[in-house]
Order: sequence, then structure tokens, then C-alpha cells
Amino acid sequence: MKSSFFKLSAAGCFIVILVMACKRDLDKTNPSYPTLESYFKNSTELQKGTNAVYAIFHGGALVGREWFFLNDLRSDEVAAGGGQLEVPRNQILIGATTADNSVMNNVWNGLYTVIHRANTVIVNGPTVTDNAAARDRSVAEAKFLRGWAYYELVSMWGPVPFYTKPVASATDFQPRTATDQIYTQIITDLKDAAAVLLPAYTGADLGRVTKGAANALLGRVYMQKGDYASAKTALLDVYNSGQYELNSVPYTNNFLEETEFNKESIWEAVFSENVTNSFNWGYQGDLSGGSSQGTVRN
Repeated sequence: MKSSFFKLSAAGCFIVILVMACKRDLDKTNPSYPTLESYFKNSTELQKGTNAVYAIFHGGALVGREWFFLNDLRSDEVAAGGGQLEVPRNQILIGATTADNSVMNNVWNGLYTVIHRANTVIVNGPTVTDNAAARDRSVAEAKFLRGWAYYELVSMWGPVPFYTKPVASATDFQPRTATDQIYTQIITDLKDAAAVLLPAYTGADLGRVTKGAANALLGRVYMQKGDYASAKTALLDVYNSGQYELNSVPYTNNFLEETEFNKESIWEAVFSENVTNSFNWGYQGDLSGGSSQGTVRN
């Protein structure tokens, strides 16, 4: 009997302890972890937010890999090199993609990640007051990248969900929006960017978007809409800047590392060497240059 009583008492104690533990508030916020409310207090932090947008742009879902497959495989310039082409890429090649196509989904998610991060910078920009020029440039770069992402989405998928503020919860989901409304925002973003961005950069800032890049993309957007008069105006701004001209040297110089950022180059996606030599196609882009990710030079 003593043994049975002991076991029963032990079980009872366990139940009491368990109940007491369940009543404790375990939903705690790490006080050392930055939040939107505690971050973006100065221009340096805002620029880091803009760099995070570039990181996704450079990531494997976009120009680091899958964005090229989605565009090139649908062109007349690419054909399968053998029987080993993966199913998602073959679907794109033959024009028979399904809703679960991993390449298309990666590009779609990557573009909306660019938009979400850009929205975060744009919305929080007004809180920064220590350096107006740096703040305005960071916001302008974010607007360009948001405009680019929406242009990619609307030109490939037509009406798509439209966000101009960061998504905070699942209830913020938006339905598909008419393409005209999205194009209006793209044009506004690119004009705003062109009015602020610098004409050129040097050193570690090479690869950031410029005034010429904003006007060049604006011209392309207008051509996509069939507004050729407005496209001519935007593209003449690029031409008349005197910064760009066709290479008189071999055309292949546009594709060599040794001749990057030449006179014909308007905007380049820049990567620096991964010193760990462990590049991973699954990366999403990171500014830290971690062992499994390429370092973005921005």
C-alpha cells in the first residue's frame, strides 16, 4: 500500500507541476531582437534595409539563377541539351507549366519578397531624419526595385496581388489587381527614383541602381504599354545623359568580367567571389557572405 500511495502521490505532483507550467506566459519577445518599431531610426539602418532588397534580387530565386530560366526557356534562343532536363524546366521550355512548377513559384515568391522588403524601406523612410540625402537615395533605390518587381510580375502574369505596404498578417492578403493600376504605380515609382538617384557610382557601390537605370526601365515599361511617345522621352533622357554608348570594341566584352561596367552597361547585378567556395543554388541572398551563399557587393 505504501508503494501504491507513493506512486499516486508522485503522479499527482506531476499533474500539479504540469498545470502550473501551462499557466505561465511563454510568448515572450527577445529584447535583444530588433523590431520594426525599434529599427530604421537612422540612414545607416535604412540603407541596410535597402541592401536587404538587393540581397533578394541577387538571390537564387531571381537573378542568381531561376529568373534566367523562366525568361530564357520561354524564348526561341534555348533548347534542351539532352534528356536530363528537370521536369519544371522542361514544362517551361515546351509551354506546359503547371501550378506547382517550382521554378515559376520561386520567381513569384522572390519578386514578392523584393516588394515586401522595398515596401518596408519606403514606409519607414519618413522616420529617418539624420541624413536626408542618404535617406532619399535609399528610398529611391527601394522604389526602383519595387517597380522592377511589379513590372516582371505584371508583364508575365497580368493582374496580380498588389501591395504598397508591408504585409503584417495573413489577413493583409490582396486579390488580383487590374494591370492599369499596377502600371501606374510602376511608372510613379520609376519617375520618383529617377528624380533622386545618382547618375553613377564607384567602388563598393557599383551595381546600385542609377538615374539612367530608372529611365531605361521606365522606357521599357512605356513600350510594354504601347505608349511609344513617353518611351521615347524616357529613353532620350538616357541617351542625352552622355554616359552611355555602344562599345567600339568586340561585342563579347559585354559578357566578360574584365570589361564589366563599360560604356554600354546601364545596370549590372554584381556579385563578389565567395571565398569559401561553397556556393549553394538554394540560397536566397545574404549580405553577410555566409558559407553557403554568394556575397552581394552593394
